[in-house]
This record gives sequence, structure tokens and C-alpha cells, in this order.
Amino acid sequence: MGLQDVARLLSHYTSTQKGLITVMRAVGTDHLTFDQLRRKTNMSERYLRYMITILRSHGIVKGERSDTYRYRLSPEAFAEHVKVKYVKAIENTAKGKADA
Repeated sequence: MGLQDVARLLSHYTSTQKGLITVMRAVGTDHLTFDQLRRKTNMSERYLRYMITILRSHGIVKGERSDTYRYRLSPEAFAEHVKVKYVKAIENTAKGKADA
């Protein structure tokens, strides 16, 4: 599974998928402030906030407060999100439970 596949899980819109990939690649291994991320992605403030909201809601990006607020990728949180959202449906079916 690559970043494109992850982006497809999050949005049906190609332009949004591209934006999500851009943000994930920009964050990479760094812990960037919002302004650093905005400069690195060259996105408008509003669009970048939208991208971050999507990524945070799926556990892909986490915010950390130190001297300033910084964003980082959180693969472990995303893995848990995927398990809860997608794997639980299959587990419930295997156990004979109805979809919730």
C-alpha cells in the first residue's frame, strides 16, 4: 500500500488526494510548524488547514506542543484507526454479528 492508496481511503476526489499526499510527504520525518508546512507545500492557509483536519481525523498526523505547535506523521495511530474502522467490520462478520 502506498500513499496514493492511503489518500484514496480518505477522499474520493483526485485533487484532495493529491493535496493529502503533498502534506504527508512534506511532513515526512520532520516535526514542522504550520508556517513551515505552508511554505513547504505552497498551499493556502485555508486549504492546508482542511488537509490537516482530514489527516488528523484519521490519525495520520498528530500535533505536538513544545515551544511551538508542530505536526508529525503518526503511523501507529493510523494503523489503529484502520483496524478499528475496517478490520472490525470483517471481524464482526466472521463472528456472525450484524453490521453496526
